[in-house]
Amino acid sequence: MQTGTIVAVVTGAVLLLVIILAGCKGNKPPRPSPMELDEKLVGVYCDLVATEQAGEAYDRCLALGYRQEVSREKFVAAHAKRRQEVGAVLGRKMLHYTETNNLFDGERRTNIRYEIMYAGGPQYYEIVLTDIDGEFKIEGTYRENAGETLDFLLW
Repeated sequence: MQTGTIVAVVTGAVLLLVIILAGCKGNKPPRPSPMELDEKLVGVYCDLVATEQAGEAYDRCLALGYRQEVSREKFVAAHAKRRQEVGAVLGRKMLHYTETNNLFDGERRTNIRYEIMYAGGPQYYEIVLTDIDGEFKIEGTYRENAGETLDFLLW
């Protein structure tokens, strides 16, 4: 084969892949903005946790994968312990966000960095939201460690 033919075949294959992947994403609803996710998901979650309804937050706001990894009882106990240590959630402030798309399975992720206010002082978390279950839910909460990587936090 000549170089021009190889380039044409590779270009055609890439174009076909892009068209197929674009078609696969066509059946999803529009992606909510980070501000909408903050208000309609993280806000609900924080309100439930603040009013000592961690079990309800678990049922309504967490992705299936999170619930498969962490039992409801362990989740509720972790929130009760945190409340004893730093008090109730008093508010939140969105500091930064990033959005990503997985081209292979269609999963969309939004990572939002927050300052969460407690009576005992602010704490900083990264909350990962995913629509892998069909609608956006909380996939996990993470805290930056000394090595600037993220550690899972039961929150």
